[in-house]
Order: sequence, then C-alpha cells, then structure tokens
Amino acid sequence: MKIVADAAIPFVRQYFGHCGELVLVAGELITNDLVQDANILLVRSITQVNAELLQGSSVEFVGSVTSGLDHLAIDWLNDQGIRWYVATGYNAVTVADYVMTVIAALAPAAQVLPQWRVGVVGVGCIGSIVAERFKKLSCEVLLYDPPRAQHDPNFVSCTLADLAAVDLLSIHASLTNTPPYPSKQLINYPVLTQLAKNSILINAGRGAIIDSHALQQVAELCYCFDVWEHEPAIDMQLVAQTTIATPHIAGHSLQSQYRGIAMVYQEMINRGMLPNQRNLVLPELPQQHLTFAGQEVTWQQVLLSIFDPRVLTHEIQTNFANTRLSSAQHFNKLRQQYLGINTQRHDFAATTVSAVSLTPLSRYVLEQLGINII
Repeated sequence: MKIVADAAIPFVRQYFGHCGELVLVAGELITNDLVQDANILLVRSITQVNAELLQGSSVEFVGSVTSGLDHLAIDWLNDQGIRWYVATGYNAVTVADYVMTVIAALAPAAQVLPQWRVGVVGVGCIGSIVAERFKKLSCEVLLYDPPRAQHDPNFVSCTLADLAAVDLLSIHASLTNTPPYPSKQLINYPVLTQLAKNSILINAGRGAIIDSHALQQVAELCYCFDVWEHEPAIDMQLVAQTTIATPHIAGHSLQSQYRGIAMVYQEMINRGMLPNQRNLVLPELPQQHLTFAGQEVTWQQVLLSIFDPRVLTHEIQTNFANTRLSSAQHFNKLRQQYLGINTQRHDFAATTVSAVSLTPLSRYVLEQLGINII
C-alpha cells in the first residue's frame, strides 16, 4: 500500500508509518504525477482534491484532517467510486476555546461577564459548542443556519435581520456557493452596516464568508479574525485594522492535532481498509497543569494563560508592517511556525488549574468551560 500524505499533518508518521510506503510532501506540492500509483491520500484543506489531482490515479481513499468540505470535489469523488472521509469535528472544542480566549483578550480585567446578545452563524459541530457555552454563561443566543433548519425539523434558524442587534457575531459556517443558501460573502456590506456600533465580529469559519472589501468601508466594528478571504494572500490593510488577528490557527492545539489523524486512522480501520492492530502503541493525549501560587486571578487571566491571541496579533501586525515578504509568504511562515508538533497550546478540557484564588463567578465560568480546578 502506498500512502501520500501532507507532511504538515501532525503525527501522520506515527499513525500510518507502519501501514505501507508513506510519502510525505508539502500539501501545496501534491500533484497528479505524485499520486498516480498511490492507494491512499491524506490531506488538509490546503489541497484541492478534484479531477485535476486524481484523474487516472490509483487512489482509492482520501482522508482529510480538516473540518470543512470545500476543498473536496465530493460529487466527482462519488462518481469515480473514490471513498473519502473528513475528520469533521476533530477541532470543534478547540475552536470554541479560541472564541472564549478572544473574549477574554477583549476584556482581560473585567470581573463580570457581560450579558451579551450573541449571534452564531453556522450551527454544526463547532457552532453548537460555541452557542451552548454562551448559553451556560447566561447570554442570549441567536442561531443562524438555514441549511440545517431545512434538514433538521427540531432546529429553527433566525434570519440575518435578527442578527442586527447582537453584541457579538461568531462565524462558524462552512463555505459554499451553492443555492439556495450560499455562504460565500454572506456577511456583506448591508449586513455589516446593520450591526450595532462596536459589535464584535469573530470569524473562525472560512474567510470568504465575509466580504473583505466591504470591511474596509465599515470602521465601527471590532474585528477578530482567524480566517481571511483570499488566504494566504490576505489583505495587509485589513490585518492592520483588526483587534485580534491570527493566522488560521483557531482549531489547532496539541489535543486536536492528535484527534484529527486519529479519526482518519480509526475510520479506515472501521471500513476494513487497515487491520486493527491492538498492540500498536499510539500517542496519548497530553495534559497541562497551571499553578498560580495562591494568587487571586480572574477567569479571563486563566484563559489567557492557556492561550493569549494578543501575542500572535502583535506578531502578525508588526511583521506585516515591517516584512519584505509578500503577505502570502509571511502568512504561511507564521502559520507553519505555530502549527508544528511543538505548539504549546492545550484545550481547556486538558487543563488543570491549582493554587489559585477565584471569585465565585470566575470559578463558575471556568468550570462551565471544562477547566478542572483543584
């Protein structure tokens, strides 16, 4: 069996190195010639999997360590009888954690969580967790997902007009240009101008869901973006005007890196494509222990000790202003520096906090977010 895999998929060697010939290559360099005699293709969203890539190849299965489908030509793959699997949800809790660290970064010293009105666009694996967390924190939550409402009789979607009065709009939809509910540039100039002054706009879904040109014309919103239109050749002016700017890393933690490739590996076992080697020793999920030496800290300070998006924001904005590299080169450089297996970010659920003094509110918030407190 020959397996061609994106070399940037963490732990791919540990999971698939024993399964046959494993060829590792940068995702943007995976070509038709390279996969001609491959049986298995393992990719991330950076690789467009379509007829151009796979025509005439021996690829039987495509596994994708990502949470979206827009990089796969699903209809073509199905027509060709090529099986595929996307590790949907592998980074859902990690993205939800990211959203809460952004909130903490916007108000790091506040003792009381505002009773915000929150709009969530895209209520799938990720959006559902984000919505549930804000509900637990006593926020009013509006859910926008017409495609889900069309297929789920128990789900009711609000309208875009309903989102006009929200304090926070969090984007988690997948990218599609297919009627009747295309999400591409869903958040356009008319929508942006309807949002209340100083509303927070978080995009941890897909960059093209928001019309970046329209953003330049609406200055009275607080932009917090992890994904960008035209990525990686992103608009440097837009980066400069965002409050929180990170290079597409919201879903990346030590734990999510393990989960993504593990889900693809397990799926192939379930389909009978790989033997279930019960004696195979696979990586264990790491854990993090934070201690505060008895200090009194807020829930925001604890979250920012786990991950502080302001650090990456300063780096990306400063370097974009001073670098001689193109925006695409610089974006890719920053992202790859963060994504390696040496990244130190942990999920909330893998974090234990001890020797800390907390107000009842801060303790409640941290416990609702899944952080273990000793």
